[in-house]
Amino acid sequence: MKVRDLLSQIQHLDADLELMCLCSDEGFAKQRRHPFKVFAVEALNASVLTTMHAGDVPQFSFGGGDDACPVAIFHITSDFALRSRTGGAPVSSPV
Repeated sequence: MKVRDLLSQIQHLDADLELMCLCSDEGFAKQRRHPFKVFAVEALNASVLTTMHAGDVPQFSFGGGDDACPVAIFHITSDFALRSRTGGAPVSSPV
């Protein structure tokens, strides 16, 4: 997603919404001990969530309920490849 696309989508949301990120990549929850992971934003939308805890694990469900609240959700993925403006090779890190 390009910055201009993100800005356009953000303008349509209530500025007071809490912001959450959602990654539904297969196997992502099973990955452990990685110092960091890079994600790409796929979409941004508003939804209603009910949050809860199962022991020490935070969980949520979509939809209404007594404790439901509206939120803005970034849908992110680790399955991406950055490309240069010309559509050539992947862009390398400046580090």
